[in-house]
Amino acid sequence: MNKTLLIVLIILIIIFAIGGGLGWYFYFKEKKSKSTASTCSAPEKTTSESTTSQETTQAEEGKTIKDVHCLQNPKKGTNIIVNNLTDYQVARSPLTFSGYANVFEGQVQYRLKDCRGPILKEGYTTAEGEIGTNPPFSETISFELSRSPMDAILEVFEISQADGSEVNLFQVPLRLTN
Repeated sequence: MNKTLLIVLIILIIIFAIGGGLGWYFYFKEKKSKSTASTCSAPEKTTSESTTSQETTQAEEGKTIKDVHCLQNPKKGTNIIVNNLTDYQVARSPLTFSGYANVFEGQVQYRLKDCRGPILKEGYTTAEGEIGTNPPFSETISFELSRSPMDAILEVFEISQADGSEVNLFQVPLRLTN
């Protein structure tokens, strides 16, 4: 009986030693990868209409809106361009966006969505002019926020006449406030 108990005790010690060693290995590996990632990229400046207390807190921590926004690499189509908003800009309702669109029959779709998924506003507008001449479009939308500030994405796109898919996507990451 003592021999069996001794073998079980040795096996348990080996299991705990291996498990503890692996735990420390992964803990320090994760810590090292976080510190390496933070030193590889320099913070970018943000454009804002006004500074809120949360933005001030983030600035004190050395983080910008881009650092914490859900969309890090926005898609920028070439046939649709939004030119009056900058990435990671602070915006309020009503939001006006404008630009140029070379799309079929001038139909430009838009969607303003919360980074968590829900769509705040969607619809379409029309680019006025001949296709191929970069006809302009402009739209003003109002929306209600469930929380403030809210990270959101404005998506402007065309519906393909061939298969109904979304094409020529142009994304603008925003921070919405009341």
